[in-house]
Amino acid sequence: MLKLDMKIVSSLEKCFWDELPNQKTGVDSFTVFRNERLCFQVAYRAECDDIYIQRECVLRLGGELASYATLRQVGNVLNMYPTYNVIPEGEFVRTQAGAYPDMIRPLVYPERVALPNGQMHA
Repeated sequence: MLKLDMKIVSSLEKCFWDELPNQKTGVDSFTVFRNERLCFQVAYRAECDDIYIQRECVLRLGGELASYATLRQVGNVLNMYPTYNVIPEGEFVRTQAGAYPDMIRPLVYPERVALPNGQMHA
């Protein structure tokens, strides 16, 4: 059985692999000025009983503004020195080396997103 948790979050939110969507602050409304671009993320995490089957989700946009929308995926970038080996001062999202969600790229397959088991993506 497949369980899919999803939440709409700010485009500024960092969605790490090892987190859960319910740990993120959700967004339920948007305010934009005329001709301003609206950006947001859908944080998602799939849990499946059969870990050997690769699942995917088909994405379809609808409504009056669908033709103006673009779907992209947040990719992870390896960061070996997020604090340059010093005692961190100030506020950091994380201080240990690892994969950081940063690169925004087009979908590999149009209208399809992979659902890796036990990992959060956006």
